[in-house]
Amino acid sequence: DDALREAESGQLQVESSSDLVGTEEAGRIFSALGKALIEAGDLDAALESLERGRSALTAAGELEASRLGSELLGRLGDAWLLAGEFARARDDFDLARTSLLDSKLKRPADLAELLTKRGLARAELEDLPGAMQDHEEARTLLEEAGLLETIVAAEVLSNFGIAKARSGSVEEALACFEASRDILDAEEMMVSPQGVGVLQNLGIAQAELGRAAEAEATYALARGILEELEADEGTEESGGGR
Repeated sequence: DDALREAESGQLQVESSSDLVGTEEAGRIFSALGKALIEAGDLDAALESLERGRSALTAAGELEASRLGSELLGRLGDAWLLAGEFARARDDFDLARTSLLDSKLKRPADLAELLTKRGLARAELEDLPGAMQDHEEARTLLEEAGLLETIVAAEVLSNFGIAKARSGSVEEALACFEASRDILDAEEMMVSPQGVGVLQNLGIAQAELGRAAEAEATYALARGILEELEADEGTEESGGGR
């Protein structure tokens, strides 16, 4: 992977130059490496790199009140979430949000994404009221910024739907999943892991509400997309394609 190779090259540059230790540039390099390692599925190495990036930015005074610090902390949150360390994920998403707010940058989409991810972590920690609050705040941010028809909004609505379903509000969850599906469809992003997840959750909600025929059609669509994604992945691995 080109991104991973480039990031590893940057790591070697930091490790071979004492001038880069504890600098903003070192933090940037370790953050990029952590992102690439998350995408490669190597969570342990990603967490190690991101923690090194946190140390570098802390030493450089760039962890707080900066977009770079917020970005790195958000990636740490992503890694902890994938690793099942939900309390750590919640805490780093919170720090990332605070850093971005303190930076005075008006980035509602980034703030909304951090909020909804913190909401996911809170839900896993059985803090459903906190999760619902995070997803609602994220949705409101996007609405006020005129961004309710974006991919970030689809993510927020899907996560909100999951929280609503867990709290027993299945009708409201269904509405969230339908809205998320419609956004992905309009953006031609249904053929994606995100699209599969939304459809699977939509099907579950339909089934719980006794809409068996709709649920089966939704499951079938999700299976078809998943098979398409798996076929595309196999083609890429074999070097095929048009």
